[in-house]
Amino acid sequence: MDFSRVLLQDHVRRGAISLMGVDNPDWWFADFTPTIQGDIYQCVWMTHDKETRIEYTHNPFMGVQYCTVSGANQAHHVQTIREALPTYSEGDIQHWIETARTIDESIWAIYHAVILAPATYDSIYFGYLQAALTHTEPEVRKAAIHAAVFVAWPEIRKLLRQRANEDSDAQVAHYAHEALKTYNKFGVPDPEL
Repeated sequence: MDFSRVLLQDHVRRGAISLMGVDNPDWWFADFTPTIQGDIYQCVWMTHDKETRIEYTHNPFMGVQYCTVSGANQAHHVQTIREALPTYSEGDIQHWIETARTIDESIWAIYHAVILAPATYDSIYFGYLQAALTHTEPEVRKAAIHAAVFVAWPEIRKLLRQRANEDSDAQVAHYAHEALKTYNKFGVPDPEL
């Protein structure tokens, strides 16, 4: 699927996101998923020609909020979001990955990184995931497995297999097995088959 994501800064309030949609004459409100405490919240707009979908997501588990733009004229709508709301950049991601020192900083960085990762394989983001999947701390490896499911690149399968078969932490190995099941369930191709 072809899409672009815009990673919103953590302090952006839901009201500002709603106003962005209301203030945009090219968009009409299409749907929302109300949140139940701790659940993912989504709000969807469509362009009037129905060729572009703009979806805001707040994922409290990952601690991220972002907009996914799919369909026609993605670059235009991504720019519209960036002009309306404070966003993070790829430079921010690189900085967080390189400077993370604690478990929490490492988890925060990898969760934010996968939001900006493209829909198809990218060597830089693959490197971020690979480093997190081999991190010395099991909690970071578990978060990286969750992040790998979010990205769902076929190229990650080998790394997940390594975690499933070789990780010294039983819970990490279990997470990796479950991630591979999810890849299979959603038909993520296996480059080794």
